[in-house]
Amino acid sequence: MRACAANRNSARLCGINVRRMVTLSFMLSAGIGALAGCVISPLTQTQYNMGASLAIKGFTVAVLGGLGNSMAAVAAGLLLGLLEAFSIS
Repeated sequence: MRACAANRNSARLCGINVRRMVTLSFMLSAGIGALAGCVISPLTQTQYNMGASLAIKGFTVAVLGGLGNSMAAVAAGLLLGLLEAFSIS
């Protein structure tokens, strides 16, 4: 998947089915988004702008952790969650 994101032609020449990887990436992102919606929906009330604060938090975590490093993004998410929990109480 990372090879297809970096260079589609090189990935295709290495024998990777680029169309299948693009489809798989869309399916995975839709599944993760649906799972996140199922997790957050019991915790919040339904409103027209209910995703705005979550989107800002997600963008902040992506900027802090970096877009290419998933472990740093997880660490940034934990750090942001701890900061938010301690600042409220």
